[in-house]
Amino acid sequence: MRSLAGHNLAEAVQCFKRSLELDPSESSNVLCNLGLAYFDQGMHAHAIACFDKAIEADARSVEALVLKGDALLSMGRLKESEEYFNKALLIQHDDSSAWSARGACLRRQVRNITIYSVCSTKV
Repeated sequence: MRSLAGHNLAEAVQCFKRSLELDPSESSNVLCNLGLAYFDQGMHAHAIACFDKAIEADARSVEALVLKGDALLSMGRLKESEEYFNKALLIQHDDSSAWSARGACLRRQVRNITIYSVCSTKV
């Protein structure tokens, strides 16, 4: 997931909110950036809400779909995460970030199945 680490995140949030007030036509892009700022502060529910609004503003925004998938993945919501990566790939089949994120998601799913299998095996 792309990060705004190292920047004053609270100020970044205010800048993105002001940008939305001044030019709502750029809302999908700005909402993605606002979501990233929230994500970097550990405010995952706020981040997902921003990504949802970005998707509402532009249903074909591969960036918003991948970012929402990334946020869900980081929260361990693997199946939901995979759905958003798949949606992004349906729109833009050659998007490398969507393919990479989907691969990371699938790897985590396999790892979780393996861990579950090992833990549930009777000794």
